[in-house]
Amino acid sequence: SSLAFLSRIHSAAQAVQTVGEARSAGFDNIGLDLIYGLPGQSVRQWRMDLQTAVDLRPEHLSCYMLTYEPGARLTRDLKEGRFKALPEGAVAVLYDVTAGYLAERGFPQYEVSNFSTSTATRSRPNQKYWIHAPYIGLGPSAHSFVEGRRSWNIRSVDAYLQRIRSNQPTADGAECLERHQLMMETVYLRLRCVDGIHIAIFEDRFDVDFKTLFGPLLNEYVSLSCLEVANGCCRLTRRGMLFSDGIASRFIDMI
Repeated sequence: SSLAFLSRIHSAAQAVQTVGEARSAGFDNIGLDLIYGLPGQSVRQWRMDLQTAVDLRPEHLSCYMLTYEPGARLTRDLKEGRFKALPEGAVAVLYDVTAGYLAERGFPQYEVSNFSTSTATRSRPNQKYWIHAPYIGLGPSAHSFVEGRRSWNIRSVDAYLQRIRSNQPTADGAECLERHQLMMETVYLRLRCVDGIHIAIFEDRFDVDFKTLFGPLLNEYVSLSCLEVANGCCRLTRRGMLFSDGIASRFIDMI
């Protein structure tokens, strides 16, 4: 099954049961995570998975394209020929199916991989990350971001607890983000969001002229129907969302 291929320890039936138990316990804001783009996956199979998820009536859905990370077991198996990755064109079709299918069923897209029933049920933590709002992370591996300084805690649970007991800092590292780094992250993160980049806010925050800085790229991607500049915002179209990382990289190269 798909879950077994992804080395998940639960079954589809257990997932369905868990959602039901959560509802019975009184939870009224439930989110589900799905992965698509698996080897051999068809549009029909993915539509069935999406419908199963929709039938559970969650408030939020995250649908991620399968990626092969360096060093991961799946990546090793792929390189050793144990399976063939789904072609990029087929993955693109599944992405388009995802956005259209969920929109028709009351889950409009608000970020490349995220869909919700309303603005109130969008992921609050993610929205904070996407606008560089300050946050404090507690626990092993947790990240914090305060006044332009990003830090992360030690990964080991035992080492984390030992530092707590001995009244030592739990951070394992930190970096202070410079203006150009914040600008690059803002472009990358906001282009992934359906709302896009609010041009006036961007210009005020970084003291730049948006259209002067990115003019050639704006013209290019608007002509390719990948980008829209309207109502004070620069945003990717659904077609553009499919190439969000590549488009964002070209914008970042202009900074």
